[in-house]
Amino acid sequence: MFFADELFSFSVNLADLHGVQNKIPATISRRAFDTGFGVVLDKTEVFKPTLDFAHKLKSLSEHPFSADNDDGVKIADTYKKGLHQDSRLKALGLKSLIRQDGATIRFVLPYVCQ
Repeated sequence: MFFADELFSFSVNLADLHGVQNKIPATISRRAFDTGFGVVLDKTEVFKPTLDFAHKLKSLSEHPFSADNDDGVKIADTYKKGLHQDSRLKALGLKSLIRQDGATIRFVLPYVCQ
């Protein structure tokens, strides 16, 4: 079961994003919400993408790419082969961080730098 994208956020620490370490913590959070069966509690997971990939996701969140853009396709492929396969992402109820809508590849969540 997947939940609405509006319930989720993606965040990284600005200092980490400007750092030099190979992998940085990235947090995906789902806020609590009510259903006909009761409350679905909030949940947060921390992932460790490479610094380079975190920058690429930020770029994609700011400007969607054309589906025929090589950079956009590479970002989507890297995501599908890595983070998308993580069972913790599925357990949050998020369908995908990156989607292709027609001729556009886009990052679907707010990308927050704290």
